[in-house]
Amino acid sequence: MQQNMFAEIWLALNDLHFSTSGNRPAKRRKMDSTTSDYQETGLVSVTESKSPGVYVVEFESGRHCIRKTLARSSGKRELEIYERLQEHSGIRHFIFEWSAGYWSAGEYLQLPRLVPVGDEIRKPEGGCLKGQTLLLCAQLLNGIHFLHVQLDVAHMDIKPNNLLLDIGSDASPTLKIIDFNISIMDAHKRMVLPGARGTKGYMAPEVQGPSPYAPLLADRYSCGICMIELLNIDEDQENVDSCFENFISFATKLCSQSPEKRPSLTEVRTRRGLTLQQPLETLLKGQSSDVEGCRTADEFIDLHLSGPLLI
Repeated sequence: MQQNMFAEIWLALNDLHFSTSGNRPAKRRKMDSTTSDYQETGLVSVTESKSPGVYVVEFESGRHCIRKTLARSSGKRELEIYERLQEHSGIRHFIFEWSAGYWSAGEYLQLPRLVPVGDEIRKPEGGCLKGQTLLLCAQLLNGIHFLHVQLDVAHMDIKPNNLLLDIGSDASPTLKIIDFNISIMDAHKRMVLPGARGTKGYMAPEVQGPSPYAPLLADRYSCGICMIELLNIDEDQENVDSCFENFISFATKLCSQSPEKRPSLTEVRTRRGLTLQQPLETLLKGQSSDVEGCRTADEFIDLHLSGPLLI
């Protein structure tokens, strides 16, 4: 009985949130009052995940979330990027239902629990990624291009485990990009000193080289590696259309050992020979409200890249 009492006290003490606008801590609050009507109702359990400092928390409602303990300097940067993203909720490839707070492990960031792309890649035949890889690659390019152009942020740790799938009621999944704790702000103005920054196997070669490097170009390399891993899931299908071959070729170019040879993320060709450049640059900059009947870059991607890969 005494053990249960202490457990209840621990859960109560650790269920403290503060809002993204910096209000005083409150025991219960919405994940994000601007985008969700979901009301937190108290912690039930906390389970440590495979990643250090990351926990799965369950609430009385049955909802599961992810809590990530934040380091002092990198945590401040990550929260700032999430706050800046709140101003651009029209793009689907980031998480807008988030909260932050303090508990016994320190300050944390709380996100909805979604499906990691890395987990699906390791499943036989790519799990739920099968047949969706063109769409997901285009969504990745769209999201990272947005991060580079609109926020001037280089992610610096693009990998399948930092890409999540929001699988809703419709057939097509939506890719979400997370984890900005080592991201670089004001990225286009900066050359970064070399040194390990990211995850081995996904880092651009110049990141660990002898000279300063351009972080936005390093992100392009990581995108290329992720695209190849995704596209490998569907490459065994016969008679894939020319768009699939275009994506394979484009991903290979992104993985060039020479940073200056990596193309812009908008240059990949979709079906009908169109590139992502017009919808991404025109719609994101607000120069037009309609491109081929699409009001957003996401609508354009869905129109030209969702559906079967076969001709």
